[in-house]
Amino acid sequence: MFTPDVYEQVSETLAGANAWIAASGARIVNIETVVLPNLDRLDSSVNGVVRSIGGGNYSRNSWHQVIRVWHEETPPPLPGGS
Repeated sequence: MFTPDVYEQVSETLAGANAWIAASGARIVNIETVVLPNLDRLDSSVNGVVRSIGGGNYSRNSWHQVIRVWHEETPPPLPGGS
């Protein structure tokens, strides 16, 4: 889900991801650092659009670094503790 313009340092984002991983009990499958250009919001939707500005003139692009955590939820314990 995309949120309003709120930015933090990658180190802060990584610390938040690590805290979530420790607290969630999820089984981590993979962790990626993703770099995306030009994330825009359209009206009030939560859908992001990736666009290119200036026909490939990357100096005018805005780049966003994202930490993506692929995980599986930990299944609930079986009845009877087995």
